[in-house]
Amino acid sequence: MILKEGISKDEHVNLIQNKIAEIEAAQQKLDESKQKLYDILASNIICEKGFGKY
Repeated sequence: MILKEGISKDEHVNLIQNKIAEIEAAQQKLDESKQKLYDILASNIICEKGFGKY
């Protein structure tokens, strides 16, 4: 994943921690989007004629 040559251990750790933070932020956004969809389902929405056909 990361080449060792020319990069210190601290730099490796920093790169990996930054990537973990990016992944966690993406997961948080997905969780929020998923929750919004669950909320829509739970709200007993009434679809207009033709909604969802296309």
